[in-house]
Amino acid sequence: MHTADLATSQVRLTPDIRREQLIEATIKAIAEHGLSRVTLGKLGAEVGLSAGMINFHFENKQALLTATLKALADQYSTACEAAVAGHEDDPVAALLGLIEASFDTRICTPERVAVWYAFWSESRARAEYMAICGRSDAAFYEEVHQLIEQVAQKANSTIDVRAASLGLTGIVDALWQDVVIERETFDYSDAIATCQAYLKNLFPNLENLPGTVVDADENADDLPRTLPAWAYCSDTFFQRELERIHLPAWQVVCHQNDIPEPGDYKTFEAFGERAFVLRGGDGTLRAFNNVCPHRAHQVLQGDTGNCPGLIRCPYHAWGFDHAGELKAIAAQKTFPPFDNGKFGLKPLEIEVYAGFIFIRFRPGGPSLVDRFGPYENELAPYRFADMVPAGPIHEEEIAADWKNIWDNYLEDYHFPTGHPDLFALMSMDYVREPDDVTRTVKLHHHMRDKAKGGWSCERYARILPTHEHLPAEQRRSWRYYFAYPSFAFDVYPEVMDFFQIIPLTPGRSRLRFGSYGLASPSRAAIACRYLSGRINMRVHREDCALVTSVQKGLESSAYDRGLLGTKEIAVAALHRWVCADLPEADKQHPPTQ
Repeated sequence: MHTADLATSQVRLTPDIRREQLIEATIKAIAEHGLSRVTLGKLGAEVGLSAGMINFHFENKQALLTATLKALADQYSTACEAAVAGHEDDPVAALLGLIEASFDTRICTPERVAVWYAFWSESRARAEYMAICGRSDAAFYEEVHQLIEQVAQKANSTIDVRAASLGLTGIVDALWQDVVIERETFDYSDAIATCQAYLKNLFPNLENLPGTVVDADENADDLPRTLPAWAYCSDTFFQRELERIHLPAWQVVCHQNDIPEPGDYKTFEAFGERAFVLRGGDGTLRAFNNVCPHRAHQVLQGDTGNCPGLIRCPYHAWGFDHAGELKAIAAQKTFPPFDNGKFGLKPLEIEVYAGFIFIRFRPGGPSLVDRFGPYENELAPYRFADMVPAGPIHEEEIAADWKNIWDNYLEDYHFPTGHPDLFALMSMDYVREPDDVTRTVKLHHHMRDKAKGGWSCERYARILPTHEHLPAEQRRSWRYYFAYPSFAFDVYPEVMDFFQIIPLTPGRSRLRFGSYGLASPSRAAIACRYLSGRINMRVHREDCALVTSVQKGLESSAYDRGLLGTKEIAVAALHRWVCADLPEADKQHPPTQ
């Protein structure tokens, strides 16, 4: 990058991104020059900043060096936690996961490993190393010790567990030294195989070491399987979904405080239907098909607006009052006499729940009050109805089927690898509670006592204020309430949003997000809204990459049906509800017509 480009980029980069850039530059500088020879001048030349600007972000050089080591330690610690997550009952798999995490090529690079040893080898920095990394080093050994002890019990082995644990951690450390020495020629696969061979020597009779491959076809009828791949791709099946699942479903349009004044309206389109909700002059909220009964033109234009008097169609100027009654006809004498009451706007079913306005294009089915009844006590303290918009409603299209997106949303199994920052912020205790009666799912997790992850995660955890209106259990908890098939409330202490998926075609969907919070938030709450928004935008980008990749796999010839584990019980519930509405979804082959 040229100097002029660097000057321009300084304006665009946010402080946390600049901090990450400086940490990466520091890693490179320590690996190249050694710890004691790193200067702010060398770092400034690398990233195009003056020493004064670097001090602005980190106060001084020592603070930057400390932050760099801490970033590496947190990255490795998070990777190790992710490696054992989900393997509580399989110590062998957990051990193998720890080994693979130790030689993850995103973590175990010559430059990054050189930083570890630079701090360890320099006497003046060793105390700092122990303060930052000593606890994680001890935690790694303790985890290895516990897992080897469990494997030994499983294998009826009498080995010295302490000696075996020290041996494995010593092999990992020795191989890390080889990473620095051999650099580009280091063989990561061979390093993993060496550690696996050590475990085989300890436990020669353990059959599933380093792992056995389960035949997915064996006893297939007894396995918890996903929907077949064709259900995410079939045009015929998609049309049936629209008719029997989506048109009768409640769709969130906006919050009542998005249209607070008489005459305010919000338009909405989905499934080939057009609608709008409007606050009448009497304050009543009503919903109508956004189709003129004269010649089918769209009556109200744009995304939002205000019509204080008549609702007037722009095609031929027919006018309707706020109750939808036809009140004015241009050139009325050119028409034969007819009953105006038969040519009013067609009303739609509407429900306002917790301040949010919902409509559905086909009547029938339970109300939202009934469906969210099990959660009423825990939702009430957030005061959704009192909230005001925290930003405009955002929409985007994505190349993924609606079920594929909800499959991803409804499970945390992918968090350790798919969302490392979110995983570092939140504890591993994730609550999954599908309800077959209401066809809803509650999910939630609590923040770690000491959050890790990137700058946004750490700052969010540190400055999150105590929201006194919330019960203690909910003050540091992120909660999600999904209502099949269309939307979810994502609820945080400082803000909430709705997340909606509108199917467009098989394999393509439109996403809608709207954020809301209580009026007059504190400065800390405003900052937390910004930070949680940054965290969730990163999660969103990661999820988009995941589900678009999955969609391509579903459309390929290589995939038929998948297998679900206990962390995916909410996914299984979603598939159960789809099959209840459309029994053909559980068939091996798609419908032909």
